[in-house]
Amino acid sequence: MVMMLTYRVMQIGAGLVHLGRFDFTSPTTWNYFGGGSVALVVLLIGLLRGASLGRPVTGAHSFLRGSAKLNLDRSGTLVFNAMGVLFVILGVLFFLLGDQAGFMWFESGGNLTSLTARLFASPMLGLGLALLLIARAHLWRAVFVPAVGMITFGAAGILTLLLESASVQPPTAFGYFIIATPVILLILGLYLILPNRSILE
Repeated sequence: MVMMLTYRVMQIGAGLVHLGRFDFTSPTTWNYFGGGSVALVVLLIGLLRGASLGRPVTGAHSFLRGSAKLNLDRSGTLVFNAMGVLFVILGVLFFLLGDQAGFMWFESGGNLTSLTARLFASPMLGLGLALLLIARAHLWRAVFVPAVGMITFGAAGILTLLLESASVQPPTAFGYFIIATPVILLILGLYLILPNRSILE
């Protein structure tokens, strides 16, 4: 929810910065701002009132390992914290720099527009916050779904890069980190679902 809320906030923020590029006679524009705003409100209510909504969990799927504790060793916690801070910094830079962030992009030739850069900042910031929260989680079930998401996005990202390899030409070394992001996600997700990451007490 934190990741999705961050994405919605940044999406609307990027739209407001580039408001002149939107046609308000188009349904796409109303979906962009209206749909994003509705999702933002729903997610915000869920986060703020989550403890008072619904009923206590009395059972869970065996995949979620019940009340098993998350077992992150010191090096794992350090990696998740470091990656979280790095992705947050990258997200902030992409949002602030706009098309000037082209030196961190994975394509050369000035293909990065300001709107694209600011929209790209959304998942980067959401991912960074998620990694920081994972490093502070106590129950394994709290990280299982994000782990599956990271594995899925990582595998899809790697496949996309392979299919579009001809257009992958980072202008500087910074761009290679963006290319490596799917691999990083895949590794971190697989790490979280390893059997020894959860401990039943």
